[in-house]
Amino acid sequence: GEPPVADFTYKSRANSILNPDPMTYDFDGSPSTDADEPTDPLTPDIPDYDIARFDWLIDDVVPLEGMKPSYTFLTEGKHKVQLIVTDLNGNQ
Repeated sequence: GEPPVADFTYKSRANSILNPDPMTYDFDGSPSTDADEPTDPLTPDIPDYDIARFDWLIDDVVPLEGMKPSYTFLTEGKHKVQLIVTDLNGNQ
């Protein structure tokens, strides 16, 4: 089958009401798609997941797992964030 396509959004907690922290980011891998699993026509805005794993790598060294992890950076500036999605068939 076709490999899934990784995609994500991110948001800083700088403007968070409960715990503002400009160095902490919330990541969301839910925009990722898998062509092997069609979207339900009754709910086209809700992805139909065949994606089994969300593996993240921050700055080439820090691994994170899950669809919606958070991470607090120790330094300001540019950072590298990678997302690898794996579907139920093991395709990446």
